[in-house]
Amino acid sequence: MSLANHLFILRVATGRQLLEPIEVFYLPETDTLYPINSKAGCSSVKLVLLRRYLPDANLRFPDVHWADPSPLTGNRVQQIFFDTLGTYRQFCKGRTVVLVTRDPYARMHSAFRDHIRGKNVMYKTYRRLRKLLGFTPNISFESFVDRCSRIPERFGDRHFRPQSFYLPAPVRAAALETVTLDLPSFAGAVLLNRSAEELPAEVQRYLRTHPGFQRRYLRDLALYC
Repeated sequence: MSLANHLFILRVATGRQLLEPIEVFYLPETDTLYPINSKAGCSSVKLVLLRRYLPDANLRFPDVHWADPSPLTGNRVQQIFFDTLGTYRQFCKGRTVVLVTRDPYARMHSAFRDHIRGKNVMYKTYRRLRKLLGFTPNISFESFVDRCSRIPERFGDRHFRPQSFYLPAPVRAAALETVTLDLPSFAGAVLLNRSAEELPAEVQRYLRTHPGFQRRYLRDLALYC
């Protein structure tokens, strides 16, 4: 491992840097930022925001994640990455934050199914870490949930990082505003990377009684429900 990688891991281990940065789509015109919350319709959210200024945008999954929105929209949609939670929260101050969330049970099941199908790879950039943490292609659902539930948030992969992590600061549920969006029509009848199956009842029952999952995603569950 190079010196740069050693220093990076040291910064992460000591809590000075996130293993995976926080990605945001920022609209200067409205001073609004949209944290990109993986496994919660993030592909469609990106397309919605692009089409606000580029109505003919026709990017599909996974291309929508590789495109830089700034040159496409004349800098009216900007992609920003934050390496620390502190810099992210500082940027949020005084701005409107729109966080699109998903049922935590369905999100966990979707992350698992996409991982074993090869649609998303845990810690794609850090193969040694993925191997160390046991995110193998044939991992069982039970082991997957156990690992996701006990990994510290700063080490969290974006596919299972708690959704409440993206709130700019501790927020009372009463202070949140719930908005229901019809994403298919809002995005021009395009819903990208949609789950092909409903959440199995037995999976929901398992997660409802899983102590680690309930502890780790307690705030997500409280905010969503």
